[in-house]
Amino acid sequence: MTQKEKYIELSKQVKLPLAMQPWWLDIVSSENGKGWDAIVVEDEKGDIIGAMPYHYVKKLGLIFAIQPHLTQHMGIWMRHIAEGKSVSEYDSVACRIIRLISEEIDNRKIFYMNMKLGIDSLGLQALEWNGFLCRVRYTYIMKDIPNSEEEIISTYRENKRRLVKRALQNNLSVGYNEVSPSELYDLYQQQLHLKGETIFYPKTIFCRLFDEAIKRNQGGIISIQDQNRTIHSAGAYLLDAPYTCQEECTYINPKYKDDGSSTLLLVKMMMEAKRNGCTSFNKGGGINECMAMSYAGIGTARVAYVQVIKVRGVVGWMIKRMTK
Repeated sequence: MTQKEKYIELSKQVKLPLAMQPWWLDIVSSENGKGWDAIVVEDEKGDIIGAMPYHYVKKLGLIFAIQPHLTQHMGIWMRHIAEGKSVSEYDSVACRIIRLISEEIDNRKIFYMNMKLGIDSLGLQALEWNGFLCRVRYTYIMKDIPNSEEEIISTYRENKRRLVKRALQNNLSVGYNEVSPSELYDLYQQQLHLKGETIFYPKTIFCRLFDEAIKRNQGGIISIQDQNRTIHSAGAYLLDAPYTCQEECTYINPKYKDDGSSTLLLVKMMMEAKRNGCTSFNKGGGINECMAMSYAGIGTARVAYVQVIKVRGVVGWMIKRMTK
């Protein structure tokens, strides 16, 4: 049995984060020249104690392990963490798992690896000890979603609360999965086109991913519309209960960008996450100051996660020298 096959069997026995589940990896790695594999670490009894899936691209005879489309975080699964045992960056079991994963990456001749680990990933030191270059990145998360829409709105800044009130006064209605993934993608593409931008992930991947997520009750699309059924805003989200709900794609109709519909959309999305057992809501990372300030205004806190990089050979040695 290959390590990938062992990983698939593991996924049937334990709860893995959404973006580490085989069905997800099958979809996001389905393009030509791409794929996914997994590294598993076993103890003396042959039980899996650690595992890391990765998405790869083959170019010029080289293997590149990189972050797949529509996937904010992947990660390293560890049995002792999943079972709630105490762990720190100095934990000997965690360090052993990381070391063996690092060695296997070299054995597989992966030329370049660049992945973003989950929010609860290990401390930087355990990774750095084992050949990974680590960078801290940030995302904005509401850590404990309140029980009602009123309580959610109360966590927002005053300007965001005014926007929600404006949307409610306009008698805008809410639709759940009334907009298909294909329709949302096209709307989002039109929005970006007006800015001279394009979507960086293919429509086929987006539609396959959300069609499957909706079928599995692990995602959905919420729309805010008026009495004429004109869509003012719409957004797709992913449910990773009992953990985080992730906002993935949001369309804002340029004609109604100031009517509060996009802020109301967030309230409805957070409430839907709560109803489906998620304890937190991940808005994503602010890529500039204005965006970060906006994300911080909806009851979120800035949370760090780890981006890991590993490069083979002379290039890897040069990068390490430059980053010391």
